[in-house]
Amino acid sequence: MDIETLMKYTAKNFHFESLPKYPAIARDLAIVVDETAAAADIEAVIAKNGGKHFKGVTLFDVYTGEHVAEGKKSLAFNLQFQSKG
Repeated sequence: MDIETLMKYTAKNFHFESLPKYPAIARDLAIVVDETAAAADIEAVIAKNGGKHFKGVTLFDVYTGEHVAEGKKSLAFNLQFQSKG
């Protein structure tokens, strides 16, 4: 390895954050919406209203079938929250 070449690509300014005091928690949320509703739009609404400890949202299931009315779908999201304490 050419260490001089590698050193050209190292970051000059380092930024460190302390580890969070509290562990993250996750909650699942399933909602029934019209089949035409876009999951990305719903994710955006969740993110906008998640609060100060909100860290992220992931769609993990889309269900249409026996227990969901025709023209509807169930979207299941995993929401992550964490306080830096």
